[in-house]
Amino acid sequence: MPRINDPKSYFENLGGLHDARVKGLKWLKECHQLSMYIDDINSNFLGTPEYQGALPAEIVFEGIEVLDIGLEIKSDSFSIYDIGIESGKSGFSVSIKFAPGGRMSFVCANVTVNADVK
Repeated sequence: MPRINDPKSYFENLGGLHDARVKGLKWLKECHQLSMYIDDINSNFLGTPEYQGALPAEIVFEGIEVLDIGLEIKSDSFSIYDIGIESGKSGFSVSIKFAPGGRMSFVCANVTVNADVK
């Protein structure tokens, strides 16, 4: 999986993954790794000329410290409202807001993206 050197810019260029539906989350405690499976990494651009078509993806956050999750899953699916990432001394500070409700925040060492995951 390709490592993202500048995840802040990467996700900003994708519109903060707005409206990307979360298909699954996988926490590997022993590896300090969180994988998020989304239906379309290009979902923010749906209905615009910039839309390049549906592209499923697995986003892997590695070397996680201080994981804080509060999800409100009231339906069959939930989506990303926004993802924000800041660089810090110990890696990247990640904050994800979900719709219809919930949030997740953590610090991680690396971010990789595997696009076209089925």
